[in-house]
Amino acid sequence: MPLIRLKDEYLEQEDGVRFLMADELGNTVACKVNHEALRAQAERVHFSGSDSAVFQAYRELIEELASDAFFFFSNTVGVIGSILISLILTLLLLYACSII
Repeated sequence: MPLIRLKDEYLEQEDGVRFLMADELGNTVACKVNHEALRAQAERVHFSGSDSAVFQAYRELIEELASDAFFFFSNTVGVIGSILISLILTLLLLYACSII
């Protein structure tokens, strides 16, 4: 089952934008997308704005990628930590944005 947005709020920090999602059991999944991935997305689509603005504009895509990464890895290697989710999310965002 896909992850769902737990809260509309997100936190922009030095290492990226952090946001919370939940699995089908209601367990919190902490996610992060780094600034490099957000900047790369902004450059690809010629989007001018802060990382926060990029995150807001592409949040649905970012959450979909986070959900896909969580689903894939939780079904193949068991439940994984948010650190791996953030790494996979960054890689998927960079890849997905390069084909959009």
